[in-house]
Amino acid sequence: MARDFVWHELYDLMEEDNCPVCALIDKRLHQAMDRFLFDSVNDRGLRKKIAEAHGFCNFHAHRLKEMGDPLAHAILYTDFLTQLSAEMRLNKPKKMNAYLAKQGCLFCETAATGEKSYVPVMVEGFADADFVKKYESSGLLCAAHLTQFLEKCKWKPAIAKKIIEINEKKYQHMIAVLSEIKRKNDYQNQHEVWTDEEKNMWKKVVSVMNDLSGIRK
Repeated sequence: MARDFVWHELYDLMEEDNCPVCALIDKRLHQAMDRFLFDSVNDRGLRKKIAEAHGFCNFHAHRLKEMGDPLAHAILYTDFLTQLSAEMRLNKPKKMNAYLAKQGCLFCETAATGEKSYVPVMVEGFADADFVKKYESSGLLCAAHLTQFLEKCKWKPAIAKKIIEINEKKYQHMIAVLSEIKRKNDYQNQHEVWTDEEKNMWKKVVSVMNDLSGIRK
């Protein structure tokens, strides 16, 4: 395949065995939130759509809060609280079920759209020796994006075989490091110094098992 812009972004985002798909979704999501806060908050049509979804999912609501902008939040949450107040006064709990499992989050849709675009590029990238070499040295798809990757490889068994071989080697190394963490926590070995890799591995494996996009709740 041609080395297009997404190819290069995924390639560049492979570092320290992170998931490049998660990293690119995260990058795009930050850009989308920044644009939203800067010039879309006053878009009444968009705010109506967000209100119909009962705001944002918990993950993206807190992510947006971390970006700041008190005025934007004052505008948005005036809408949300007015809606919540009206629904509360009706005193019909079923009408409020949307708050228990929010659907249609604007930023979930952004993340999902990106995911659908980036995973196929990862698959096509594995036909490129340089891309595979970079993945082998510095990349590692999270469990969710690996699953989607393998689904796209139904008619590409050689590519599926390659990523399985690479990931298996990485997983076994991670398991070995985790075993060392457990061993060094035994009272007989607590005097042993932890390596930098051991200090970080317990955090890294969380990202391997759980994607960062906020799509899967």
